[in-house]
Amino acid sequence: MITDLTQLQTIALVKGILQRDNAIKTVEHETKGIIVSDRGDRQLDGAIVTLDALSEVVAAVINQVYVVIDRGIRRSTYIIKALALVV
Repeated sequence: MITDLTQLQTIALVKGILQRDNAIKTVEHETKGIIVSDRGDRQLDGAIVTLDALSEVVAAVINQVYVVIDRGIRRSTYIIKALALVV
């Protein structure tokens, strides 16, 4: 996925980032933001869930791009957990 970004000049957000190194690569390709999402991979054994990846991704790109989370929020308390992970 990351290698294809060089061909897309108008990309705004990249969805499906769960790892620090991929987050850094999206910044290097001058994207506007990252959507932290497991893209349904949560159904696979051993797959990382969105909330577990959030703090690592934010730490890698803090103050460089927007970071949005789109999965893993089931109740309002999950919003508080997500905010606590990135503060």
